[in-house]
Amino acid sequence: FTYRSYSWFVDVDRLPVLPRIMRPLAVFRAADHLGDPGATIRSNVERFLRSREIEPDGGAIRMLTSARVFGHVFNPLTLFWCYRMSG
Repeated sequence: FTYRSYSWFVDVDRLPVLPRIMRPLAVFRAADHLGDPGATIRSNVERFLRSREIEPDGGAIRMLTSARVFGHVFNPLTLFWCYRMSG
């Protein structure tokens, strides 16, 4: 079994936005990844962390995932990296 795909490694606070003509090729929606589809991906990740008694501190959150392409998404796995702010 071979399945070819590509993934995006993105900052949830700076999701890529392609030029209008290319937007059908890649878009990111909270509904495709985690939690409340009406909230931001960041707020959904932070809510998930709090449910596990981990208090987020505002550090960067990165996501490895698939984008929605031509209105469809096949995203069997989204991985999140949460970085603590130094200080």
